[in-house]
Amino acid sequence: MPAKTDKDKGKQAAARLWLDLFGVFFKIGAFTLGGGYAMLPLIYHEVVERRCWLDRESFFAGAVLAQGVPGANAVNTAVFVGYRLAGLGGAGAAAAGCILPSFLIILGVGPFIFRILKLPAVADIFQGLRAGILGLLLYFLGVWSRPLLRDFKGSTLCALAFFSLLVLKWHPIAVIISGGLLGFLILGGKGEGEEKKREKPC
Repeated sequence: MPAKTDKDKGKQAAARLWLDLFGVFFKIGAFTLGGGYAMLPLIYHEVVERRCWLDRESFFAGAVLAQGVPGANAVNTAVFVGYRLAGLGGAGAAAAGCILPSFLIILGVGPFIFRILKLPAVADIFQGLRAGILGLLLYFLGVWSRPLLRDFKGSTLCALAFFSLLVLKWHPIAVIISGGLLGFLILGGKGEGEEKKREKPC
């Protein structure tokens, strides 16, 4: 039997990584309720804290990018992670894993969903799930905002964005675009030395 070449080994490694990406995002998609924002803490936990596929700064950069392009936030983040790790094949595997669970669940329970939701026990379960999801979001918000709020410029931009949404009633897309432009203008295109301070994946 001929020995495996480096090319064959590379293909096998890529295929394993695609399967890992699919499995991770399938699990996240199957066990997360509450939409894309509720999935972000779980994606962060799996990708950064548990598997060390990306460092924190790279993940947050991808999450920001996912916010600013069309499409579902969680799927966009999955595509970013998959592409960063394994190219187009990884992006497709991650996106498929993220989308497939909800597709299958809706097909399965769709005809009965309204009757199920009327059950008192189900209503109580969903109330508890909402509380758990809120806890996840608060945790993720704390992790995301900690480095930003240490900096005066970042805190100022955050306050302006909050004011624009709450008081001025700006559209979220306008806030995202304005935040990017103001960030570039205030920081002068130089950043805050994040490349030097960027942590390595564990």
